[in-house]
Amino acid sequence: MGIVTIIGGVISAISGFFAFVIGALPGIISIIMGVLLRKAKKHADAILFEDAVERYSANFSKLVGSLNAYFKIMSILIIIGLVLGVLAAVFGLIAGASLLNYLDTLDFL
Repeated sequence: MGIVTIIGGVISAISGFFAFVIGALPGIISIIMGVLLRKAKKHADAILFEDAVERYSANFSKLVGSLNAYFKIMSILIIIGLVLGVLAAVFGLIAGASLLNYLDTLDFL
């Protein structure tokens, strides 16, 4: 999953950069999230194949830290998306009401 996220982020960053420089931002965020998932996989594999308890606890804390950063970024992006969605819905309702009011003054309906 991390590799797919990184590849998608690279494609998004390149296409967004050519469209508008700020358009590369979602691709860069996807690349960062893919790297965090790759780190988590690396530490999970180390936990599975190591026998020493000391290294197990170190790898486990690194695994949890990588996943913690991933889920924090994901939750921030979800909150931003929800806020933008609510703002778009409110703007759409206001624009629709204004349009109906305008059409009513024209005696169009």
